[in-house]
This record gives sequence, structure tokens and C-alpha cells, in this order.
Amino acid sequence: MNETKWEASALANSNINESDAEYLATHGLPNLKHDNLEFAVDQLGTQPEGTDCHQVGTYGILNDVPLYVRESTAGVWSIDEDSNEFILVNSSVRSFAQFVSLRERYLLDMNKLLPAKVQEQFVLAIKAAMEDIDSAAFGESSLWGPFIDDICNQVAFYEEEF
Repeated sequence: MNETKWEASALANSNINESDAEYLATHGLPNLKHDNLEFAVDQLGTQPEGTDCHQVGTYGILNDVPLYVRESTAGVWSIDEDSNEFILVNSSVRSFAQFVSLRERYLLDMNKLLPAKVQEQFVLAIKAAMEDIDSAAFGESSLWGPFIDDICNQVAFYEEEF
């Protein structure tokens, strides 16, 4: 999978966590074909008032989930629009890159129209792999835990219908 690296000089003035800045410059984020992930270093100036967050991009089917890195801690975060509370996406930029790469693989494999039971087993295998990478991303107030559980429930519901 191709990755886009960020210029280290552009990240040097961003005030984001050093480990996340280093990963973005050294490895970058994956370029997805079957899911939406838009990011750019020029978005780092977008900072919600009263937070230590800097926007790095958007993710989701509608590119509707703003993604942030923080000055105070490593990780990729989002902000709940209703409560204005932080939502952990991943505990590092590296684990976020690994997660969206797995998600891309899931989308590619699901296009094979496998039987529902096989799809469910595949989703559970992806969830286990994700938990091995970043177990913190599966807490109650995280993005991925409820998302993956919802996919499992949809696959199980689809199987019951037919």
C-alpha cells in the first residue's frame, strides 16, 4: 500500500507530539482506494478553540470524522460534536495507519461477496488484529470499538434474514 510522507520541516513548527510527527515524516499515512482518508499538513493550523488539538485530516465514508493530533499526548483523536469531548481513535499515528490499512483490507475482501458467516469470522479476525495493535482503541469512549461491533451485528443480522 502506498503511503504519503509529510515534510519534516513542515511538522517541526506544528507543536504536535514528537513521536507522531516523526512517524508522519518517516512513514506517512496510507493512500486508501476503498475508504476515504484525506489529510494534509496545511490542515495542522485548524485547531478547535480551547484545545491542544491540530487537525490532520478527515476519515469516514463521508469524510465526516475530523482527525486530530494533540500537543499533550500521542495519538489520533476526534471530538464529539455534541459533548465536545475527546474520542480516542488510536493511541498513536502508527497504530492509526495500521488500523486503516486493515480496514482497507477488510473492504477489499468483503467485495468478494462471501457468505455472512465467513464475513463475520473475517470481521472478528480483523478486530482481534486491531486489538493486538492498539487495545486502548477499543474502550467505551473510542471510535473503533463501537464501529467494529456494529459491523459484526450487521453481518449477523444479514445472515438471519436469509
